[in-house]
Parts: sequence; structure tokens; C-alpha cells
Amino acid sequence: FNEGIDQALAESVARYAKMVKRSQNMFLAILGHDLRNPLGTVITGASFITQAIDIPSKYIVVATRIFNSGQRMTKLINDLIDFTRTHLGSGLPVRPKPGDMGQLCANVVDELRTFHPERVIRLSGPHSMGALFDGDRIAQVLSNVIGNAVQYGANDGPVMVNLAEAEGNIVITVNNQGPLIDAKKLVSIFEPLVRLAREDAEQYPAHGSLGIGLFIAREIMQ
Repeated sequence: FNEGIDQALAESVARYAKMVKRSQNMFLAILGHDLRNPLGTVITGASFITQAIDIPSKYIVVATRIFNSGQRMTKLINDLIDFTRTHLGSGLPVRPKPGDMGQLCANVVDELRTFHPERVIRLSGPHSMGALFDGDRIAQVLSNVIGNAVQYGANDGPVMVNLAEAEGNIVITVNNQGPLIDAKKLVSIFEPLVRLAREDAEQYPAHGSLGIGLFIAREIMQ
């Protein structure tokens, strides 16, 4: 009888914890979805102001900052929505179609160069490489991985992105010339909400991220 009671309690606690977790994920999904519309209005308004020619330049500068911040918030919201999708069981939708991987890599690198003008990001490899893939998802993977390399790499060294073909597969490598990660901790960096402590944390302060970029990159690749 006591064993039966213990088992019933354990199952009830587990079921309750699962319901609470699902409710939390639903809340995050709804929050991320509902933030898209007002944020889109902010970005559109900022973009409209930056194109004006009859206002002082100082307002253009402020509008540009608002636009860039809005784009950054959009990425965070998209990451949040993708994170909740993986935990609600729906998975990340992937729709492969023919595309040019070389051009996609160039576009992502150019975008990150604009966002990080103080850093050197070098891309090597074929300018054109046909393949079957989901362009938006692969761009998301590249943006997350290269962005992570910029954030945690050596400030005085370039971030190297290399695109190559090996036995019918596409191989993309990213190197930020930063400190090596301990082999025991390497697997954990792809888990959600994980940030490894750094000895030089004061020089590399935490940026506005949710700590789920590499997790989402792994889920897309899988």
C-alpha cells in the first residue's frame, strides 16, 4: 500500500511539473508572437525616418539606432519562439529547396559585418555552391554560430568562416581564435541557457542574448 501511495505521488508530481512547464512554454510562445506586431511597427517607423531628407541628421542617427535595436530584438524574439517550439513538441519547420549556399554565406557575413563594424569577419570558399536546403533556417544557423564566435572570440583576431565541399557534403567551419573550450564542457554549449564562465569576463561582458542561439542551431541541423 505504501509503495502504491509513493508511486501515485511521484506520478502526480511529475505530471504537475510537466503541466507547469508546458504552461510556461505556451506563455513564452504567446508573448513572443504578440511582440512581433508592435516591434514591426517600431522598425517600419524607424526605417521611414531614416529615409527622410527634410529633417536634421541627428534624428536620422537616432532612428538608425532604433532600427538596429529593433532588428536585434526581432532576432531575440524569433529565437524565443523557436525555443518554445522545440519544447512544445512541434519541432522547427524546415522547407528545403534549391539554392546557392555560397551566396547565402556571403549575405550573412555581410550582415554581421554591418552589425559588428569593429570586428574583422573573413569568408573563404566558392562564391557559388548549389545545394538543397532551407535558406532561412541555414541563415539562422550561420548568424547564430558566427555571432557567437564574434561575441566570445579574441578582439584582436579575425573571425574566419570557411565554406567547402567534401565528398558530396557541404562543410562550413567557423574559427574565432578565442580560448579553447574544455572537452568536458564542449557538449554543454549546445544546451539552452548555457554560458561558460570566462576568466576575462570583464573584457567580454554578456551581450543581449537569451543563451539559446547554439541550441537552436543544433536543432535546425538535426
